[in-house]
Amino acid sequence: MTTLSQTLTRFLLAAALIAVGPAPAAAQTAQTAQAAQAAQAAQAAQAAQAALAASPAGTVQLVTVATGLSSPVLATAPKDGSGRLFIVEKTGTIRIVKGGTLLPIPFFDISRAVSTSGEQGLLGLAFHPNYAVNRKFYVDYTDTAGNTVIREYRALAAAPDRADGTSGRTILRIKQPYQNHNGG
Repeated sequence: MTTLSQTLTRFLLAAALIAVGPAPAAAQTAQTAQAAQAAQAAQAAQAAQAALAASPAGTVQLVTVATGLSSPVLATAPKDGSGRLFIVEKTGTIRIVKGGTLLPIPFFDISRAVSTSGEQGLLGLAFHPNYAVNRKFYVDYTDTAGNTVIREYRALAAAPDRADGTSGRTILRIKQPYQNHNGG
């Protein structure tokens, strides 16, 4: 029987390995890209199973990838082949770990627009499937009025480790009746 911690470990390892894997070439057809993604998923699953087999049953191993963060809530990576890890901080910033080092300047900072009361804050980050070309990413946060906001932004073309804060476009705004369970 698989324990909850084993299932969670498999999921996290597979997600991390898929997230930092190489992006398919732009010239590939949709079928070729899907086949490449399926192969990456299979490799990630095999790696996750190997990692689980090497650890005692029911254990999870934590690895520190960065220190000096303020309330991290999410770590993710775009499929752009850069190997960068983006860490979302509840306080309103997104930091990058590049080459094993936390960059000193945040990728993105909307801390003045974010409420961090209770469960509120900058709670989500997603990259456009074509991020490597269009540099679009999406954030989910609680604004200072307590509403959920989803906005689209772009990374700077000349400085891909920085976002263009002026490129924001509101995709969705939801008035929230309560301060909790407004997740990202």
